[in-house]
Amino acid sequence: MLMLLFYVGKERYCVGAERVVEIIPMVALRKVAQAPEWVAGLFNYRGAIVPAIDLCCLLQSRPCVSALSTRMIVVNYWDEVGGSEQLFALIAERVTETLSREAMADMSMAMSLDNPPYLGEIVTDVQGMIQILRVEELGRIYRGKYLLPKGE
Repeated sequence: MLMLLFYVGKERYCVGAERVVEIIPMVALRKVAQAPEWVAGLFNYRGAIVPAIDLCCLLQSRPCVSALSTRMIVVNYWDEVGGSEQLFALIAERVTETLSREAMADMSMAMSLDNPPYLGEIVTDVQGMIQILRVEELGRIYRGKYLLPKGE
């Protein structure tokens, strides 16, 4: 399986490429009143209002740095409650490469820690540790509170 690699500070994370709809440059965001800092805002993505999560705020309590390689990763997941596909964007730093999940698994035993459900296994490659981000868990946990419209 192909994984998209990105950074939050000096820490490396990845998501399954099958969840990635598109990687786009940063766009203007409309702030969401009374939402936590990690909810960066809303933006128009091909005619749909899509929420954006700042992963640096969520994981390290600071916004992502403004750099050319800081990108918005538009991802999808299946919303079981609404019975439809939902989109949201992950803002991350140094979104520049992909790698094979099989190559990571061959180099290290995966391990699970007692973390929020959206933080998956920690694996290694030749450059060090990488934590897998579970897109579907992130969407499911925050769906009703801040990110996605509730199904009617």
